[in-house]
Amino acid sequence: MRCREEASEMSFIAHLEALRRVLIRSGWGLLVLFPVFAYWAGDLVDLLIRYTCPAGLELKYFSPMEPLWVQLKVALLASLVVGLPYFAWQIWGFVVPGLYERERRFFFRLAAVSWLVFLLGGVFAIEFILPLMMKFSLGLQSASVKPVIGLENFVGMTGLLLL
Repeated sequence: MRCREEASEMSFIAHLEALRRVLIRSGWGLLVLFPVFAYWAGDLVDLLIRYTCPAGLELKYFSPMEPLWVQLKVALLASLVVGLPYFAWQIWGFVVPGLYERERRFFFRLAAVSWLVFLLGGVFAIEFILPLMMKFSLGLQSASVKPVIGLENFVGMTGLLLL
């Protein structure tokens, strides 16, 4: 790693080249993870539905391509979440040369705590919030109002809760 003085002597173009390398490495990381999760996306969607929805609830899809798009969204979201430590490491390698030692320690601790809180928030959303939301929503049905919940809407809502 370069020290702060060396980093300040880099030209603007050199900084852009370093950022370009970070983005390319992160893109390759995403390209490696995405096919793995695309293969398992259908199982992940089924697991999510079984785990968070009340028994007997059937989600509907309203266009022929909706199940495919949902699986691609799930694969992308899973790839981003699992690849987050690698992406953060790449960004860290770009940012750290411009920081003082004290700033590095603070930023590293902040990043570690932030990632842990992000994971805990995702687990909390899946464990508690999403099942409660589904039970509440289904509790609003009546003789004249029946739920028809779309697959894409459910996965989109889940993705927003996770993020």
